[in-house]
Amino acid sequence: MKRITCLAILFAMTMGISAQTQTQVKMQIWKNGKPTNYVVSTEIDSITFLEETIAPKTVKGTKIWPIVLDGISVDANASKIVADFRPDDVGRFLYIWDNTYVANHNSTGLNFYGNTDGFYALMVSTLGWAGCGLCLTETDASKAWETAEALRAAIVASPDDYYLHMALKSTDKASHCFFIFGSEATKFVIGSTAVYDGPLYEDFTRNGEWAEFDIPMSRFATALATTTCAAGVNVFVALTEGFAGAQLNLDAVYFYKK
Repeated sequence: MKRITCLAILFAMTMGISAQTQTQVKMQIWKNGKPTNYVVSTEIDSITFLEETIAPKTVKGTKIWPIVLDGISVDANASKIVADFRPDDVGRFLYIWDNTYVANHNSTGLNFYGNTDGFYALMVSTLGWAGCGLCLTETDASKAWETAEALRAAIVASPDDYYLHMALKSTDKASHCFFIFGSEATKFVIGSTAVYDGPLYEDFTRNGEWAEFDIPMSRFATALATTTCAAGVNVFVALTEGFAGAQLNLDAVYFYKK
């Protein structure tokens, strides 16, 4: 607080503000690990801090199809949800293939939207590869695979209107390959090394902070035009570079229409 006070006084003195003149200075200061906006009202002999709350991250789009999304964010955006693809262990499942990931290796901390409602925290085991798929099975009462097929068709018809949103964080250098709607022709890699025959898309800073991606579905329109979604489709697949201990921390994964 002393440093802030000195800065404000220095500003006032530099601008030649008298005791009868008051001005407001907008400042952003890190508080409890997050940036906080302040409006500083300054006079030559008094300073008042008026805290201004920063708007939180919001779920994008006018319509959404959640894959990995916390319950708080789902409830807050219920009116935008067309279909829920999140696993429910009844008809929609996240299958970790051949125990290649260890689940919940270190799932503490805030998720992408800044709450404690969880995120996917997976760690590569010891088999030299790692993969998982979010499967929409025939036992799903909502028949989510039918909605997935409708979404696929809508993307093909109007690819510029749709995106896949996702967030990752890590402290290692592992690359991750993803594909959607069961089509390996849609593979893309987030990382610095092309893995699992997927082309590089983008990398991110490995500092343990969330990195956000908006992948345009126009990249995949041609590939998606030659596939269909039926019961049992893996609507979202993740594969991690196969060295033991590599992290896949994943959150805020959803399709959205802008």
